[in-house]
Amino acid sequence: MNENKKTYTGQWLAGERHGKGILIWPNGDKYDGDWGRGTMDGHCVFTYANGEHYDGQWKLYNREGRGTLTCPNGETYNGDWKNGLREGHGICQYADGRVYNGQWIAGKEANGTMEYPNKNKYTGCFINGKPEGAGVCIYADGRVYEGQWKAGSVFGNGTMTCPSGNKYSGFWVYNYCLGALIRKDGTGVQGEWRILKEGSEPVEIEDIIKTL
Repeated sequence: MNENKKTYTGQWLAGERHGKGILIWPNGDKYDGDWGRGTMDGHCVFTYANGEHYDGQWKLYNREGRGTLTCPNGETYNGDWKNGLREGHGICQYADGRVYNGQWIAGKEANGTMEYPNKNKYTGCFINGKPEGAGVCIYADGRVYEGQWKAGSVFGNGTMTCPSGNKYSGFWVYNYCLGALIRKDGTGVQGEWRILKEGSEPVEIEDIIKTL
């Protein structure tokens, strides 16, 4: 059947597409799957003209339920869908090597774990694809930060524990901390601290001034 240049091949019931069938659009999009009373409903394989490939559940005009999307750039998503967007639990392997496992809302990461190519691992809240709110990051160098984040960076109250056993707890603004050093032996001191080099332990700003 050719309807507005769309081509359907498959089963019918009482004059409606019903059962198994294939619908091809003029642009090359292709739906191969279940139909119910004239609508795409159930499991399908949808091949897009842009190279994307979806294998999963479908409702009316959108991905709905569980499904896997594979993109031409190598990105894959396996998880829940609602109204065509990633929503619920899902795992995404990004083309740049990141892997996210957690909750999605309206197509965006919401709360879960992101593993990065540099071996850092963050677990917590996300906004617009970046850590924001409460979260814990385990760094590849052994440091652990637990606290607040903003736009992908340490920002707010938090504690960084270093491999030495020292803890730096206070208010963080990126690599700067106003708070306390709690040593491994339990002693502590108030001060201002800054991370001078990625992967290194914070240094007291007073000591930095002395070395200038």
